Amino acid sequence: MDVAYTGVWGYHPLVVSLSNTGEPLLLVNRSGNCPSAEGAAERCDQAQALCRAAGFRRITFRGDTDFSQTEHLDRWNADGVRFVFGYDARANLIREADALPTRAWTRLVRRPAYEVQTEPRFLRSGGDARMRRALTTGTKGTFLMS
Repeated sequence: MDVAYTGVWGYHPLVVSLSNTGEPLLLVNRSGNCPSAEGAAERCDQAQALCRAAGFRRITFRGDTDFSQTEHLDRWNADGVRFVFGYDARANLIREADALPTRAWTRLVRRPAYEVQTEPRFLRSGGDARMRRALTTGTKGTFLMS
């Protein structure tokens, strides 16, 4: 236990879980002031071994920019592991991206997360609109609903 960046004593846990069920595979209770990715590569290796032993054929690691530890990416790729990590937009990468021809880019089209199974609902005029406006603007007071 150590002081976190907020000045409060605490822990900075690292949880590795199955994305489809949320089932935790590994949990490491780390010091409150450790970097996000500290020990993450080792835990990813452990999770890969655990999943392979359990019969998983496809494994994908996901994480934010702190988990893009380039020294491990080639090894994971060679092991057949896919990964989706954010990457910091550093000046050299921005220059390289800007130098690419327009035809090198394709629009990312995402499928909807779900399809609405019900009829669209329409808000009533009057009270609902006033209430929503008050909530978004922080106005307090009494509202008469019509």
